[in-house]
Amino acid sequence: MQTIICGTRGMKNGLRIVLSEQNRSNRKEQKLPNCSGRTPAQVVRYKIAQDLGVDSSEVGRGHTFLAMHTHPNKTLQNFGIFVSGIKF
Repeated sequence: MQTIICGTRGMKNGLRIVLSEQNRSNRKEQKLPNCSGRTPAQVVRYKIAQDLGVDSSEVGRGHTFLAMHTHPNKTLQNFGIFVSGIKF
């Protein structure tokens, strides 16, 4: 990470550059990226509730998580991560 020393206005831009580089590297390390795009979790939960015919308060975190991390063609991404946490 680089240190940028300059005026007040430039410091904001320099800080943005440093944070942008950090965000870029963190994004590459994600194991389970979100597949819902810009759709918020509340909307995903509401759509699940509509499909099931129940109130959205009855839809759990697990259903929402799986819906947000499933590809549009209905395949789970990185299925091994899901299976490795399950004990039989």
